[in-house]
Amino acid sequence: MSSSTQIAQFYADHSTEIKVGATIASWTSAFFVPLAVVVAIQMYRHEKGKAPVWSVLSVANGTLMSIFLVLPPLFFGVAAFTPDRPAEVTAIMHELGLPPS
Repeated sequence: MSSSTQIAQFYADHSTEIKVGATIASWTSAFFVPLAVVVAIQMYRHEKGKAPVWSVLSVANGTLMSIFLVLPPLFFGVAAFTPDRPAEVTAIMHELGLPPS
């Protein structure tokens, strides 16, 4: 595990790259919702005459999954946005974007 100072230095050294990557990842992850809707519509066509449980769950899953795909890059971008803040704050934003271990 890196120290707060090492993490803050990494974000200061690679600030531009992280911001560009976080922007691209966040924007493209949001397009998961229309894909989930298209899949759900196709599933709904096969559920004719029955309750559309699977297609509704598919839309809900796609919407919730897009949140989990958008937030981590957003946190990394916020951590890289202001490199002169205290190292502990940058480390917390970095850890917030990481998956639980």
